[in-house]
Amino acid sequence: HLSKPLEEDIEKIADIIRAEISGAAHSQYARDRTSDGINGVAREIRALQCENRVLAHKTAIATAQHRGWLAASYLNLPTCRKLIATGESISVSQCSPKNSTITTEITSCGPQPKLGDYTLDTEGWELTPYNPCYWHKNFVNINDRAHFYKNSSWHPIVPGVIIQ
Repeated sequence: HLSKPLEEDIEKIADIIRAEISGAAHSQYARDRTSDGINGVAREIRALQCENRVLAHKTAIATAQHRGWLAASYLNLPTCRKLIATGESISVSQCSPKNSTITTEITSCGPQPKLGDYTLDTEGWELTPYNPCYWHKNFVNINDRAHFYKNSSWHPIVPGVIIQ
């Protein structure tokens, strides 16, 4: 039969071992819960990234239906790239930049930028057949920047409010 002090020592050791096991179990539980939380956040981030890619694709298609140059700029494509949307597909058209001197013809509709038999299209990057009333008022789009006509030349409009 064991002596009383020895039994007490064994009981103390058993208590210490139980406490260590309980602490280790709690630590493992806390690590598991933390891992579950991290994995849940990672899944949510992946889902949001996927949704963002789908939304960017749909936005590019919708914008390219009407403004291919603008859609390309939304995707940060290099200058002189235009998106062409066909159904759910998009192709990229690349141009060769060329500096040209644009003259101005004053018509009943106001000043009209002109290059030979052409004028700038509404997006400001391509030429379209000249029409004396293609542009209305005093504003035109030159390379995606609004310009106004004053003192025999076109001047860029400096925005008073910049939205970012």
